[in-house]
Amino acid sequence: MNSLLPAALSLALAATAPLARWDFSEFKDGKVADSVSGVILSLNKPKDAPDPVAAGLDGEAALKVDGQWFAGDLGKVAFDPDKPFTTKLSFSLAVLPEGAPKNYGLFESSAFRIGVDARTMSFWLEYLPRTDAKKTKLKGKTELELGKAYELAIVFDASGAKLYLNGKLEALKGGAMPLPFKGGFSVGKNSGAGTLYGILRSVELLQNQQKGN
Repeated sequence: MNSLLPAALSLALAATAPLARWDFSEFKDGKVADSVSGVILSLNKPKDAPDPVAAGLDGEAALKVDGQWFAGDLGKVAFDPDKPFTTKLSFSLAVLPEGAPKNYGLFESSAFRIGVDARTMSFWLEYLPRTDAKKTKLKGKTELELGKAYELAIVFDASGAKLYLNGKLEALKGGAMPLPFKGGFSVGKNSGAGTLYGILRSVELLQNQQKGN
């Protein structure tokens, strides 16, 4: 993706350290490994469904998924709950098959999930546990396009959450910073939005080395 990010996002990502990074072009034997945290993502798929296949995204090697998804455990990630952190996803979307849920699932941890509404092609962040959808859900402004490469970054700090799409600030949400790095998590699926049909390039977890916002 384009590394020439706007000043606001560049500042938000300054002085960050990688907690984990999964490169889906390195998918092998049903797994995607992470050299930073040691956390392995394992492939999950419907019975008799094929494995994902290699693909390209914005000139880089990636992985095409058609309803397959990945699961792992965040217990090994060295997360400091007192410091801001960022979740980044590089992906594109494909046409949903007939009968599939009208949402794309991108990511889910114990504290938040990310998806795309296929009816409006808007992306969203939702805090968990869900209590009131109007209070816990944050939606981006841009209407996503099928086949286009996107980098979605969610920056969490003491002031709440900021959603960026390809470096552009899309939405803000006030409130306490969630604590997502514990227990199981999924990529390409979440309990509120079905599974992903499209291409996965990478998922990154980063942490700011300074406390506060």
